Amino acid sequence: MRIHSELCHKDENIAIVKVTGWENDKILGTSLGEANSAEEAEDRAIKRLINLLNTKKVDGTSSEKSNIVDSSNNLNKIIQQDIINNSKAKKDIETKSPREVDEDKIISKNSITEQKEPIDWSEELSIIDANLKRLCWDREKEGIYLDRAFGYKNRNMITEFSVIKKFVEALEKTKSGTKPEFADLPLQREDLMQKSNKLLSLLDWDMPKARTYLNSKFNCQTRQQLTDNQLSEFNKLLTQLLEKTENKNSS
Repeated sequence: MRIHSELCHKDENIAIVKVTGWENDKILGTSLGEANSAEEAEDRAIKRLINLLNTKKVDGTSSEKSNIVDSSNNLNKIIQQDIINNSKAKKDIETKSPREVDEDKIISKNSITEQKEPIDWSEELSIIDANLKRLCWDREKEGIYLDRAFGYKNRNMITEFSVIKKFVEALEKTKSGTKPEFADLPLQREDLMQKSNKLLSLLDWDMPKARTYLNSKFNCQTRQQLTDNQLSEFNKLLTQLLEKTENKNSS
């Protein structure tokens, strides 16, 4: 049996998802789920569909009834196996020591777990409009900032929800009266990681030495535990150390 999910409604308070169970070209049943998030609503709808298929009285032969029950049981097994696999994967990661995890690979695009992006961005767009009004920025000024921060000429060109979230966070931190040409740009974590990689290489530090220094300054074992602001501060400290080293070598 295959499952088809459809988002019926989404606002700031509630999400409603409809799921339909199919066996080849035959619809076995449908169910609605309601929750605060689309993911939770989908889970509830699937559980209701399973219960429906387990209890539904089917007119016809006993073999037809058996096929539907078998399909719902198979779906139950798939869901349970996903839960077991996810728990096992989480446990495997938690039991690894920092040295067993290559933190630079963690941030690569191939190793980041793909997250479902919400379909409805209306809440974030409303926050953006409210902040633009507070800052007295029109569409032209908004475009100036977007171009500086993300390389987009206008908001309609943005296709990634992560960029919208960063735009919201940046606007909320911007003080009223600030011109878009001089407003602080959002921190880009991958850029910060690449910069620290370069600085560590120039300092000729191996990973144990870098971790020792990181722990002395931030009480952390890996850069992944730092916030963006802390990572930026870490890079400043490395830059200062590099400047001192260069000055000492030149004297």
